Amino acid sequence: MHRLESLPFTSHYASLGADFGARLDPDGYEDARLVAFNPDVARLIGLDPNQAERSEMALFCGGAWLPTSSQPFAQVYAGHQFGGWSWRLGDGRGLLLGELTGSDGRGYDLHLKGAGLTPWSRMGDGRAVLRSTLREFIGGEALAALGIPSTRSLAFAVSSQPVQRESVEPGAMLLRLARTHIRFGSFEYFTHNQMPEQRDRLLSHVLERHFPETVGLSLAEGAAHFFRHAVASTAQMIAGWQSVGFVHGVMNTDNMSILGESFDFGPYAFLDAYDPEACPNHSDPQGRYRFSNQPAVGFWNLKCLAAALLPTLAKDDAIAALEDYATLYQVAWETRFAARLGFRRPSELSTSLAQAWLSLLTQNRADFHFCFRRLSLSSSAPDPELQDQIADSVALESWWQDWRQALSASGDDDETLNSRLDAVNPLYLPRSWILQEAIDAASSGDFRPVRDLLHRSQNPYAEIPGAAVYSRPPAPSQACSELSCSS
Repeated sequence: MHRLESLPFTSHYASLGADFGARLDPDGYEDARLVAFNPDVARLIGLDPNQAERSEMALFCGGAWLPTSSQPFAQVYAGHQFGGWSWRLGDGRGLLLGELTGSDGRGYDLHLKGAGLTPWSRMGDGRAVLRSTLREFIGGEALAALGIPSTRSLAFAVSSQPVQRESVEPGAMLLRLARTHIRFGSFEYFTHNQMPEQRDRLLSHVLERHFPETVGLSLAEGAAHFFRHAVASTAQMIAGWQSVGFVHGVMNTDNMSILGESFDFGPYAFLDAYDPEACPNHSDPQGRYRFSNQPAVGFWNLKCLAAALLPTLAKDDAIAALEDYATLYQVAWETRFAARLGFRRPSELSTSLAQAWLSLLTQNRADFHFCFRRLSLSSSAPDPELQDQIADSVALESWWQDWRQALSASGDDDETLNSRLDAVNPLYLPRSWILQEAIDAASSGDFRPVRDLLHRSQNPYAEIPGAAVYSRPPAPSQACSELSCSS
């Protein structure tokens, strides 16, 4: 295990040169205080978790101290934002500190978010606030614990330095971990700015770092392999979002990871009442990024990536990969929902039952997660609290009878079945009101609710003593409201 000062960063991306970004140091917080630390991520990157006790950890997370091997680099990219083209974006408040090799043998980026002004800050201040930093820290951990690929975070720190958003808020910084910080928009930037050589150099970098199986292939063959992976991983990621009621909120192409990790958490939300039209981003009045439209947006974004890879990516290869998207998504969706209903594998019957169940939840505005969790308490009849959620008792009883009859074919006893259901239907999710509770406490200097929320988010399935209130539907006053992009 490494000490902080001996973290062995490499700078493969930064070595690509000035066309790909800018080398600069963070504008650090000398008064940084560590809010939360993630020992699981520490162990993944080979960092001794005991290093969290050192004063340097807070300064590292606050950008005021760096290991000597780090060469911070702000990346340039472009993207389609709400469907409109933005030709030059880039890391406006973040710095890639370098790459590390994880204990699993994979390469990881460590990125400092909120690190100050860069050449791509535009009219911004280069800062992040406690509210958005906490939300991203928790959101990534929650998705990872639910089995959905996501960026994660090592730690985050807060400063007394004020930052102006909708109101004045405490400044904060986040140490984010990702397989890569290369986005769909990274390729778009070079293609649409007539820089094909740099685009192909970026592609070669991606293949070398993340697709070693392409060694010996031509660049065109490597591009086809990479794009097929992007299509499959994006389809599977979004099917995962849909299965847990996660609304990303701002699926711009510059917020889409080329490796299919949930990326750039902003105005996200986990659904309370099941509403396919839910859209938590108040900057999206047309509902482009509403929950029900996420699969279609994923496909649209992939077409943008394909266009950015042409002509190195052959048109026929792009079309063939894109034609697989709908099937890949549907298979992943059916597999996840079959599991949530207790089936060992998907079938036409399990898919039909899942669709009917979601219709029932929609029509009754029933709480998505609470109702799934109550299924394990519905062995002999629908659980009373499930009946409270679904007012149409006739429809509920009919669906429940069909569901239990279908499950009986497995031959499992009730105890086995209920254990299987509880292992895939979470008790604890970072609903909006729970996140706000932790934000309010942290803003007052009490970080314990953040750490408790981290523990629940990383352990969503098993009951935690004293945490029952966090497993129940919100009160009407606590239901998710619209959020800003600065969230």
